[in-house]
Amino acid sequence: IAWNEEINILRCVASLSKMKTAIPFEIIVVNNNSQDKTQETIDQLHVRSFNELSQERVNL
Repeated sequence: IAWNEEINILRCVASLSKMKTAIPFEIIVVNNNSQDKTQETIDQLHVRSFNELSQERVNL
């Protein structure tokens, strides 16, 4: 889950994609309504992503 991670998301996804493992994996990023260029950066990485448009707070 990413929120305003424009600076860190590239490094994070690059690190994950370099992992050597016998188990196949998929990188999925959930953009938590970022206000910076997080989504644009995710789009350039061509990874599966979801954009959460609502940040409704629920008092429990």
